[in-house]
Amino acid sequence: MAFGALTSILVGCTETETFELSFPSVEAFTLSESVRIYAVPTTPEEVGVCRDLLAQVEVGTPLSDAAIDTGRITTCEFRNGGVKLPSVGEGLRAFVAVAEDNVGDALFTGCTLRDVYSDSSEVTIVLVPTDVYRQKLADEELMLTGCSVEDRCSGACP
Repeated sequence: MAFGALTSILVGCTETETFELSFPSVEAFTLSESVRIYAVPTTPEEVGVCRDLLAQVEVGTPLSDAAIDTGRITTCEFRNGGVKLPSVGEGLRAFVAVAEDNVGDALFTGCTLRDVYSDSSEVTIVLVPTDVYRQKLADEELMLTGCSVEDRCSGACP
C-alpha cells in the first residue's frame, strides 16, 4: 500500500512545485517522527549519485554539499502542505528524503533526480525501508500501532 504525503516546495521566485513523499504504508508514515529533505546539485554524468547519497544518510551523515537541507521536520507537517523550500536554482538536483524515528535512526529513505526548471511534473520521492528499519522490526524494537494518519497527526496515537 502506498501512502503519499503532499507538500509544496518553492522552486523559483513565483513558482510553486508540487512535491510528494510516498511512504510504503500508513504504518511507515506513523512510525516516522521526522523527515529531512536535501537538494543536492548533480550532473547526468554522476552515475549512481542517488545510491551514494542514500548510503550516507542511512548511517546518519548529513549531506554537506546539499544546496538545501531542511533539517528535521515533523512528518505530519508534510501531510498538511506546510513545508516550503527556498529556490533550488537551475540544473539537475538529487532530491533525497530521510524519514527518521524518535531517536533519529533512518527508517525510510528515497532519492529522485529532477531539474525543476525544465521538468514541470511534480517531484516524487518514493521512500523505501532501510536496513535499520528491517533490523528494528526483526528485534521487535518498533511498536506497530495500527494508527491512522489522522490519529497520528492529531496526537491520539503514541
